[in-house]
Amino acid sequence: MAEVFDHDEISQLAWEDMLLNQESRWSGEELRPRSIQQKFIEYLARSQSAFIIDDDAEESADIVAIEDTENTITVTLWHCRFPSGVAPGNRVKDLCAVCEQAEIPPNGPGTLPI
Repeated sequence: MAEVFDHDEISQLAWEDMLLNQESRWSGEELRPRSIQQKFIEYLARSQSAFIIDDDAEESADIVAIEDTENTITVTLWHCRFPSGVAPGNRVKDLCAVCEQAEIPPNGPGTLPI
C-alpha cells in the first residue's frame, strides 16, 4: 500500500509534562495548563492567524483554526482526545473515537441539511 503522506512532514509535540488523562483545558472555571487541549492551543498559537476554542458537547470541533493569507482563507477543525488506556499508545479504539467525533455533525447523525 502506498503512503499517502510524507513522513518527513510529521512532527511530534513534547508531551512529557502534560496530564494525558485531561483532555479539556477547563474544569469548571479553572484553567488546566497541563491538559491536552491547552498544549495544542499553545502549539497552534505560534503559527495560526486566529482560532476559536469550542469545548462544549456536540461542538463541530474543539479548536477551529483560521489562517488568512493573501489569496485564501483556510479553516481547519481540530479534535483532541485523551487515551483510553492508562498510558498513550497505538490504539485503534482511540483513532476510531476521534474519527467518529469528526464525522458526526454538531446536532447528531442525520442532521445536516441537504
